[in-house]
Amino acid sequence: MNPKLQAYIDAKKAELENEKNHFLMEEGLFDKVYVSDDDPNKDQYQSEWDEQAKKQKYYKKVPYAVTDEEFKEIKKLAQKTEKNKVAFALRVIGWAVYACGLLGGLGLLNDGFWSALICWSSALIGGTVLLGFSEVIRILNDIKNK
Repeated sequence: MNPKLQAYIDAKKAELENEKNHFLMEEGLFDKVYVSDDDPNKDQYQSEWDEQAKKQKYYKKVPYAVTDEEFKEIKKLAQKTEKNKVAFALRVIGWAVYACGLLGGLGLLNDGFWSALICWSSALIGGTVLLGFSEVIRILNDIKNK
C-alpha cells in the first residue's frame, strides 16, 4: 500500500478513536485513574477531595473500552434523549401564535366578523409555518444524528 495512503488511513482512525473517547467521557462513561502526588503533570488532571486522607487527589479520566457495536448502541441511546432547542422553541412559538390569534379574533368580533376572520387566518398561517419549520428542523436533526 502507498505509504501516504496508509498514513491518511491511520490518521483518520486515530481521529475517530479520539472522537469516540471524547463522546464516552462526555456521557460519563469513564474510570478514574489516580496519579501519584509527585507526578509533575498532576495539575493537568481533574481533582477531588479525599475525606479519609484529608488531601486533594488527582485523577485522569480514562474512557471505558467498548466495541464498535456497543459504541453505536450507546450513541443511539444518548441521542434519543437529545432534543433540538430551536425546534422546540419554534413549536412553542407556533402554538402561542395560534392561542393569540384565537383570543385576538374573539376580541375583534365586536368590530365585525371579517376583522376576526382576518386575525384567525393570519394566526393559522403563521402558526402553521412555525410548526412546519420546527418539524423540518427536528427531522433534519434526527437525520444528522444517525
